Amino acid sequence: MGKSFHWRIVREIFIMVFSMLLFCPAGQVLSDSLKVVKQEEHMMVFPGKEWDRRKPGDFGIPQDVIDEIGEKMKLARSNGVLVKNGYLVAEWNCAGAPETRFNAKSITKSILGMLFCLALDDGLVPGPHARVRELWPDFDAGPYTKDITFDNLMTATSGVKTIAPYWQHYTRNLSRGRDFRPPGMPGEYYNDHSMYLAGALTYLFEKDLLEVLRERILVKIGAEADWMTNGEGAPDGLGDHGKYRSFESDRPVMPPGYVNLRNGKKARWVTGFSRSCWSARDLARVGWLILNEGKWKGEKVMPGLPVVKYKSVIPETPYMSWKIDENGSWFMTGSGGQFCMIMPKEKIVLAKVNEWRNAENTGNKTMVEVNRLHLAPILVKLMGKEDKKPD
Repeated sequence: MGKSFHWRIVREIFIMVFSMLLFCPAGQVLSDSLKVVKQEEHMMVFPGKEWDRRKPGDFGIPQDVIDEIGEKMKLARSNGVLVKNGYLVAEWNCAGAPETRFNAKSITKSILGMLFCLALDDGLVPGPHARVRELWPDFDAGPYTKDITFDNLMTATSGVKTIAPYWQHYTRNLSRGRDFRPPGMPGEYYNDHSMYLAGALTYLFEKDLLEVLRERILVKIGAEADWMTNGEGAPDGLGDHGKYRSFESDRPVMPPGYVNLRNGKKARWVTGFSRSCWSARDLARVGWLILNEGKWKGEKVMPGLPVVKYKSVIPETPYMSWKIDENGSWFMTGSGGQFCMIMPKEKIVLAKVNEWRNAENTGNKTMVEVNRLHLAPILVKLMGKEDKKPD
């Protein structure tokens, strides 16, 4: 009786499937359902120690598009990876071995923003508008120090006076960076905002932010990175290139390399605005984490998408967030053409890193900068939107 019952079930399933194939042209309903299941399965594929590989053609990516990207990578002497549905489908190593880590420059600001989201989720910062000085007693950034909030530091609206190296005064109006301003005024892009934020988060986590990054994110996604402290690893040439100076004089001003903690110990004060170093493969893992809404193999690694919490853009310049372009892609970028882009609808991540050199620094050979915008026409093809004008 048991066997008869089982055979009856098998027969009914067979009749049901046969009916679907008979009455649905080419089994369209069944085919569409399987496609959805297949897409969902691909969406949740995560790399182990190494990325699983597939050929571009397996996902309908034309080889000529891969070749075009490869030419750009070669021109910029870059390392890069293209991930589709959780699989590595193309890789370019024009700057060294695939595990080589490069200074990702201002991509570091986006990484710092992720750690800020962790601090919010942990309750170390009660809210974005909490005053920094109330939580970090050593914070001292001029006459408006007591009024500066974490949100001000995140959005470049803190009004602090820049003391960063002259080559970092990337402001639209240099007069604003020369003077202290009340917080909340129009944002200006310079690095002191993120330098102070890194110090505050180090104090609150009570440890080196590279340790926090490793413990909370990198270990879980199988990635690794380096992160230098203030003044460490600054390039040479063109005078004292690595020295911090004020606008008023050439007297070097060097922020501390350590933060004094509550327990009397010190922790490294990493450079919040730059000098986190990544391989293209591992930077792509961060992109895949964000594309999957902060989840990795069933675990919620990130409490919330930084791009959702902080997608603020000061005039013409993205700050500590993932910027969103008109094609619906998200990206974080750094000087010298570094970027990590994710295309949520297409389930694609494209990461590119390379050696960086200052074009005015005659002591080093200048690298050709090929950034996300140079790649935009190719990326539009990659997304199957050739009829749409690239940004």
